[in-house]
This record gives sequence, C-alpha cells and structure tokens, in this order.
Amino acid sequence: MKKTQQILATIISLIILTFFALPALAQDSDGDGVNDDVDNCPFICNSEQRNADLHLDGLGDVCDDTPGCGGCGEPVCEEPCRFIDNGDGTVTDLLTNLIWLKDATCFGGTWSHTTALTAGLNSGECGLSDGSAEGDWRLPTKAELQSIGTEPPATWYDGVPSVTWTVPDAPFTDVETWYYWTSNALEGNIYGRWSVALFNGYTIGSYIEDSFYAWSVRNALLAQCAPGCPDSWVGDGFCDSDCYVASCSYDGVDCEGQCALGCPDNWIGDGECDPDCLVASCSYDGGDC
Repeated sequence: MKKTQQILATIISLIILTFFALPALAQDSDGDGVNDDVDNCPFICNSEQRNADLHLDGLGDVCDDTPGCGGCGEPVCEEPCRFIDNGDGTVTDLLTNLIWLKDATCFGGTWSHTTALTAGLNSGECGLSDGSAEGDWRLPTKAELQSIGTEPPATWYDGVPSVTWTVPDAPFTDVETWYYWTSNALEGNIYGRWSVALFNGYTIGSYIEDSFYAWSVRNALLAQCAPGCPDSWVGDGFCDSDCYVASCSYDGVDCEGQCALGCPDNWIGDGECDPDCLVASCSYDGGDC
C-alpha cells in the first residue's frame, strides 16, 4: 500500500513538473485571431486592430467605454471609431482630422452674431477645457458641415444629399435637427450664406439675419517643439525666432550663419548699426554702433 502511494505521488509530481515546464499557451480571449499579449482590445473582437487609443492606455478606446464606440461587452467585431470624445469638451473626427465642439448648440443667432461668438470661443466656455484660445475656433465650411453626417465624408451643391445622411449623435451633445450656419457666402448674394439642416442634410442658401445654430470647429493643433513653433518649421529654410530654442534644435540649420538671432554674420562691420547684432556673440556689431 505504501509502495503504491509512493508511485502515485511520483506520477503526480512528474505531471506537475511537465505542466509547468511547458511554454504558456497563447490566449485569445475574444477569439479574433489576435493573441491577448498583443491585442489592443483583448476582450472585444477587433481582428484588424483598427480602433484608436486616444487615451494612451495601451487599449483600444472601445475597451474604455468611449461614448459612440461600443464600449466593453460589445458582442461582435466593432467598426472603427470615427468620432472620439477627447474628454475636454471637444470631439475629433478621425476621417477629416477636424476637432468639433462637443456641445452642438452652444451658440445660436444670426450669421454675423454666431461668427463673432465662435471666433471668440476659448477654453473655459461651452464646456471646453482644451487650452484653446480666441481665434482657434470658426464656423465650418459647407463641405465640412455636410461631411459630419456622411460616411465617407461627402459634399454636394444644394438640396438633400444623394448619399445616406445620418444625424450626428453620441459622443456629441445637444444636436438639434434644425439649420446650422456655414462660413460660405452664397454666390451673387452679399446677404446670403449657406446653411445645412441636420435632420436630413438639406443644404440651402439663407438670409444672414435668420436665426440658426452655429457648430464650432477647429483644425487639429499642430505638434509644436516650442510655443509658436510647429515641428514643420524646423529645417524649412527660414530662420524663425520662436524656433530658436534648445527644444527646437535652434531651428535646425535655418539660422546657421548668424552670430545671433536676426544678425547674419555678414552684417558685422558693414558700416550700419544693427540692433540685433549689438551683443557679445556678434562683437557688438563690429564697431558699427
């Protein structure tokens, strides 16, 4: 009996050792063909890994219960998100790269009135906490406003669209099925502007004193290596003062040949006093001053 118990114990030990010696089997919890260790959304079917990760947490935003993107528990493979709630009062359209005000009815009134209100919009107003400033926001063009209800984005001259129109909903709030102003003037009529009805996409020329809603939009902010210096300015052939800082590599090679910003080397000792050269690195303009 004791010998039998020893044999059983040995067999069990061998089984345990064999099990732990085997490499861990790759798991695919959602069955989408992408193993959990590399799946951007391991519990929601997402075989093409197309979902954005604007929260930068390593998971597709469909896993974060992002409004308008399905949320955890979606039983089937989701479509790629188009409108992403940025959590700061704005919504990004991934198809057009435009950033829309989340609140679709913050402004209303005549064309001139809403144009002025939109231009003055900044962080702290209309639910915004995005750091935007006056001048960043504007009325959408006719094509931009038409695109928000069509996928892929479409545009047409007037009337109802020939493609399917969808009234924008989540993650936007307070979308009214009424007319919204665009920035486009009506050809041949200084008192007319184009407007779009959000209930069916109907596009019509309207009198500027009509009272419609205004849905503010802005372009995506450019990446900047320093305030006032978009990354694309570095090495573009122009010496930009806002880029002449360490974080922008002193504007790349754009400011080479200058002993100080705004003072080319050949200005030194040219007989003219140049204020930008009146510094030690330029030998105080070589005595010109």
